[in-house]
Amino acid sequence: MKIRWDIVILTFFITSLVVGFFLTVQLRVFGSKGALEALSMSDLTTLYNDLNTEVIELKAYVQELKIRANEYSSITGNRERLLKTMKEEIEMLRVISGAASVEGKGVEVTVFDDKNNLQSLDLIDLVNELRAAGAIAISVNNIRIIFNSSFLKTNQGFIIDGIAIGAPYTVSAIGDPETLYSSLTFPGGVAKSIDAIEGVSVSVVKKDSIFISSKKSAKSKN
Repeated sequence: MKIRWDIVILTFFITSLVVGFFLTVQLRVFGSKGALEALSMSDLTTLYNDLNTEVIELKAYVQELKIRANEYSSITGNRERLLKTMKEEIEMLRVISGAASVEGKGVEVTVFDDKNNLQSLDLIDLVNELRAAGAIAISVNNIRIIFNSSFLKTNQGFIIDGIAIGAPYTVSAIGDPETLYSSLTFPGGVAKSIDAIEGVSVSVVKKDSIFISSKKSAKSKN
C-alpha cells in the first residue's frame, strides 16, 4: 500500500495544532457568578490583566502555527526530514501533556505558608508565570502539572488533581534557569507578590538538574 504523504502531513498537522492549542492554554480558575463576586477588586483586576495577557499570547501562538504550517509545506518532498520533524513534534507533545518524564536544568521554588494564607490563585499565578517563561515541565510537591490540573484550597493546604498536599510547597520547573529565575524575581513579580502575603515566604533557586516524573508515574507513587 502506497502511503499518501500529503494526507499524513495534513492529518498530523491538524492534530498537532489542536493538541498544541489545548496544551498551551494556561491554567485558569473558572467558577460560578457567585465565585467571581466573592473576589476582591484587586483579584478581579489581576484576573482581568491575566486574561488580556493570555489573549496576546494566544495571538502569538496563532502566528507560530502559521510559521509551522509553512515549514510543513516546505518539507513535503523530503520523507526523512518529514519523519524527523513529526517525531520531534510528537515527543514535545508527550512532554507538554505530561506523558513523558523530563530531566534538565531549571528552577526550584519553595513556598512556606505557616498560616495557610496562600490561595489557589497565588499558586496558579506562579505556575502560569513559569509556563509563560518557557518551562516545558512543572510539578508541585512531585505532582506533575498539566493543562487541566485542578487546584482546590483546603484548611490544610491544597488538593491538586485529587491529591492532598500541605506546606511547604515545592514547585519545580524545567527550562532555561536564568529566564525562569528572572521571570519570578523581578520587582513586582509573582515571587515578590506571594512573599508579601502574611505568613508566607518564597525562595527561588536555580538548579543544574531537575527530574519531573510523567503524570502516570507521579500518580502511581502517591
